Amino acid sequence: MEDKTGSSFCVMEEDTTKYEWMAQLRPFNTVFQAELLAMQEACLWARKTNQQVKVWSDSESSLHSIASIDTKSLIAQEPQ
Repeated sequence: MEDKTGSSFCVMEEDTTKYEWMAQLRPFNTVFQAELLAMQEACLWARKTNQQVKVWSDSESSLHSIASIDTKSLIAQEPQ
């Protein structure tokens, strides 16, 4: 997805990729939105498959937004 905004997450089990999800977003979407979307999709996957997961992200702003009960972002409210 060179020069485009994309969102993705993968599920790893030991050293093996168990599941991968990717989406190309519209050009006006921000990196923040892409990070939140990936976390939302990961939570939906975990709920759907009844899996206990650990989420690893380098997006501190997204993690803070999800953790905040005062967040105004609708997409950040979903994984809460």
